[in-house]
Amino acid sequence: IVVRTMGIAHLPIEQSWRLNERHCGALEGMGPLRAVRRFGLRPVLRCRRGFDVRPPALTPADPRFPGHDPRYADLRPDELPCTESLADTLARLRPYWEQHLAPALRQGRNLLVVSHKNTLRLLATVVEGRAATDRSGPAVHTGVPIVFEGRRRAGCQVAIEFRDPDGNNLEIYWGLDQIGTDGRARPAGEWRPARTLEDAVANPVA
Repeated sequence: IVVRTMGIAHLPIEQSWRLNERHCGALEGMGPLRAVRRFGLRPVLRCRRGFDVRPPALTPADPRFPGHDPRYADLRPDELPCTESLADTLARLRPYWEQHLAPALRQGRNLLVVSHKNTLRLLATVVEGRAATDRSGPAVHTGVPIVFEGRRRAGCQVAIEFRDPDGNNLEIYWGLDQIGTDGRARPAGEWRPARTLEDAVANPVA
């Protein structure tokens, strides 16, 4: 629907299991009330709120185990999750950022990434160079786009514009080399911020 509306249905679409939503293990397919009744309130809350807390795992015999899905037939056994914490989800997502998304952005390409709430929130932390546990980024709502616009300016300067679903806009200038050739963002402590475009032009990153 999106690509047809945008008039870009002719462009290639790349699918990857690394963009899947976090696998909630034995909680998969359960509503909150059912999960609490079976596993208890505190364990469920810890799984939902903790960054490195995994829900109870599925067994490979469970019909919900992704190994039963023919779409994942080419994956190694260690790539098929029985459960995932947010930290696991980020570890699964990061190679796709480093090997596919970041190189395409460095080539100046425009990308439309369609994924799921937790995965998109984690991807935003990577794009913005924030700690994965930092929840101060843009809100993620179903069907509402988050726009990250990057444009080359003043040599190796880049402007990143953020627009979240609440309509807030923010534009930040920084050096292009803050995204390394391996796709990893430099730590925020190493950034040289520029408060205005004029500052970015007058003091380009070496």
